[in-house]
Amino acid sequence: MTTSHRRVFYATEARLHRGMDGRIYSDASQDWYENHLLWLNSFDEVMIVARVEDLPRNSGRLVEGDRVRVLAVPSYQGARGMAARFMQIRKLVRQFSKDATAVYGGRFPGVIGGITVSAGHRLGARTFAHVVGDPYDVLKSGVAGRLGINLAWLAKLLMARQVSSVDGAIYVSERTLQRRYPVRAGAASLVRSGLAITDGTLAAQPKIARHDREGNIVVAVGTHNQMYKGHDLLLRAAAQLRSKGQDITLELVGGGVKHPVLVELAKDLGIDNHVTFHGHVETPEDVRDILDRADLFAMPSRTEGVPRALIEAMARGLPCIGSNIGGIPELLPPDCLFASGSIEELTGLLHSALNNHDWMTQQAATNLEHARQITATLDPQRVSDFFNQLGGAPKAMERT
Repeated sequence: MTTSHRRVFYATEARLHRGMDGRIYSDASQDWYENHLLWLNSFDEVMIVARVEDLPRNSGRLVEGDRVRVLAVPSYQGARGMAARFMQIRKLVRQFSKDATAVYGGRFPGVIGGITVSAGHRLGARTFAHVVGDPYDVLKSGVAGRLGINLAWLAKLLMARQVSSVDGAIYVSERTLQRRYPVRAGAASLVRSGLAITDGTLAAQPKIARHDREGNIVVAVGTHNQMYKGHDLLLRAAAQLRSKGQDITLELVGGGVKHPVLVELAKDLGIDNHVTFHGHVETPEDVRDILDRADLFAMPSRTEGVPRALIEAMARGLPCIGSNIGGIPELLPPDCLFASGSIEELTGLLHSALNNHDWMTQQAATNLEHARQITATLDPQRVSDFFNQLGGAPKAMERT
């Protein structure tokens, strides 16, 4: 029997926006209302703690709905913006957090998640961490400059302490994130992919590489807010291959502040006529259409947790390659991996993959089967069981 809690406060680093109609939208599918319904199997009300910016557009999809509400904190950009807003956000979250019978948690790494869990601790309430990435690898990749590299160990230590303090953790990885950020003895733990299942998520059959097809389409999906998704590496590798006679085109899905930099890089490399920049693609269905036209999916990240975009490509029956970082090796075998950050190895792997049709066909079949196994673990009851294991009563009440 599912334990019913009145509320869950769930913090995210998502950038939500309030549209012209006063309602709150998100461009990212994981923040849409329908993807919060999972929490309503265990809770009566879901309170999303997130940054909200006022924008003159109603794009994306709605975040709020029946029993799902957003508690808005000021929007910020980057570490400096966070530092300037930190005290204000903490004050707001503490004002929101008055219910000791609620459960408090959030996505980690995340400043807002840490603040929200801390607020739960102050009340003696139940807390959890949704562990989706590794701040150490992100900062070590250099995306935040020299200062970020120097502070990577501190971010790792802080998150390890935060995760070890909660009553339970949901991990998107099978083992990678658990090794670096374990829960304390006796705490609840759940492995659950971030993949959102909808009609058409899984392909009926894997992609069969065609010998008579002219040219090869390689697709990559990821944010352009930072360079850690490695799309710049993919552009440079494609330029090298084209200079050697390989007929390769790229389709890049993703938007963000670094998007113009990538567009300019394609021009500088002389391959802008062979690259399609889709920008942000609003619906999963449109992303699937792009995946289904491709011959190969690439995840050239400098840092990763367990990338949902890679699992979605596997679910479409595509052959895939990726860097040997984070949780990617949990999803792909060694012959599909290259050393993170190495343009030379990425170029070589792309060349060998695109010129071995039998390998691509076999790898596509392997990926689709693996994706089917992942979707089999997404039973909502497992999440309900996790929250039951956290315990129903606040810890403060148990001590009285």
